Amino acid sequence: MNLYDIVTLDNNKEYVICKTLTYKEKEYLLLIRVDEDENLLDERLIVEKLNNGKTLKKIKESNLKQIISEKFAKMIIEELKV
Repeated sequence: MNLYDIVTLDNNKEYVICKTLTYKEKEYLLLIRVDEDENLLDERLIVEKLNNGKTLKKIKESNLKQIISEKFAKMIIEELKV
């Protein structure tokens, strides 16, 4: 899986990989849902890559979810400053 790839999750919805982040030796992806024409929708999701990227797992722990969300937000803000 690479940046900007489109993945279909178990819920049969498609998402584009818009950011990746490594935190405590684990890799996380920020996904944004897309429609059938690949237009971005409002739904966002953060998942952890498992099994060398073959499996994606939703983050359920609220503290970890908050930390990862803040790190992704900081990345996006830094990119906008350029």
